[in-house]
Amino acid sequence: MVVTIFIVKVKLLRAVMFKSYMHIIFVLSASLMATHALSQDLSGWSDKTVCRLASSQQDDPQYLQEAKKRGLSCGSRAAKKTNNIRKSILSFSEMAAENKRLPKQPKDLCCAGIAVGDFSKEPGLELFLVESPKAYVTYLFGQGQPPHTLSKSYLDAGLRMANDLNWVDKMSFRDGNNKRLSLKIQGSEQFCLHSAQLVPADFNRDGIDDILVSCHGYDGKPFPGDHSYVILSQKNKAFKTVRITSQKGFYHSATVFDVNNDGYIDALLTDTHSGKVTVYLNDGDGQFSKPKTVLSNLKWNYTMSSYDFNDDGAVDIILGGHEYNGNRNGLTTKIYLGDGNGRFRSNRDYNIPKLRNFSTVLDYLVHRNFLFVLRTSGGYDGGAIQQIDLNTMKQVNVLSKTNVRHLRRMQRVYNSDDVSLGRATFGSLDQYSKEFDFQINTDGNINFVR
Repeated sequence: MVVTIFIVKVKLLRAVMFKSYMHIIFVLSASLMATHALSQDLSGWSDKTVCRLASSQQDDPQYLQEAKKRGLSCGSRAAKKTNNIRKSILSFSEMAAENKRLPKQPKDLCCAGIAVGDFSKEPGLELFLVESPKAYVTYLFGQGQPPHTLSKSYLDAGLRMANDLNWVDKMSFRDGNNKRLSLKIQGSEQFCLHSAQLVPADFNRDGIDDILVSCHGYDGKPFPGDHSYVILSQKNKAFKTVRITSQKGFYHSATVFDVNNDGYIDALLTDTHSGKVTVYLNDGDGQFSKPKTVLSNLKWNYTMSSYDFNDDGAVDIILGGHEYNGNRNGLTTKIYLGDGNGRFRSNRDYNIPKLRNFSTVLDYLVHRNFLFVLRTSGGYDGGAIQQIDLNTMKQVNVLSKTNVRHLRRMQRVYNSDDVSLGRATFGSLDQYSKEFDFQINTDGNINFVR
């Protein structure tokens, strides 16, 4: 009897020990499996897959960690873009940034392309200037008639001179009072001819503004085009001239914002030769990809900027140029709505009404719920400020002048009385182009300053 009881107890003890061993093995296996899962290499997984898993498997931290590492926004229940710098980049657009700078208008600055920014980390806003050679300007624009009316032999001779004499634009940095700064620009001898637009942005994330420069080259037939550049900040108060285009084009305008939602500001150019808008994706260190087309099948596409016009969190593109080419319809000025991932679509509701007498679009401004389209005539005489209500996309006002020097690019500028009077002032930094400076008051009415 004793032996039987002993045998039963041994068997029971073995069963209990077996269950304990199995439990330990199961726990260890689960732990190893979890450790393996947490250590998976997710670098090759697409953003879409990571976001889907982060949203559906929130108890598993690896997907949330990977989403956060990539800076992804995967919906309200998953990883959010919590980095304030990243958020500011995603909302960054050319016109939104321009409205924050508020430079003072220099008294003695003339006849140059101008960008405003922080180029030295010293207090106060600074200026980046680009000037075309005087010999080129005199030859092509000093003949008392528009360049397109000059004879073929004359234009051909000018192009030969441009090539033989290596006519290139000159660059310089100035302080807010137009005094030259001692900032070096490496590679300036390999720069372009006839820059069209300068757009500041910090492409390499060093806290110093760089400059995207679109160039269209010799402005006479056969319009050979030129390359476009980024003037990129380096150490020791120096800048480097970096060519970003792989082939010459008639790059008449440019803009900057984060096109592909990766947290880095990208460069966009509009090329009239190809009829395209292309983006050069920035890797965050100021190195740019080959061009990727975002808009195509365009004609007379000369003037571009960026802003979130429909307030959906994605930056949009506004594009215009020549609305009439002689008696024929040209390019309709319109807003192309962005989806935040590099795709843009047109919508009839966002077409800008044409102005027959001022059909050449030169620039854009935004203030509150108003868009301002800056225009001149087909013959570059005078200009007009067209005011559009962004809530209705209807024209509400037009200010115009004729028989004066044509309007040039403008931006919001500093005026000591604006805050107390509840208004905003927009103007040119070129002392010879202030005829079109204007102000908008609290009720949305606009008037010329002079």
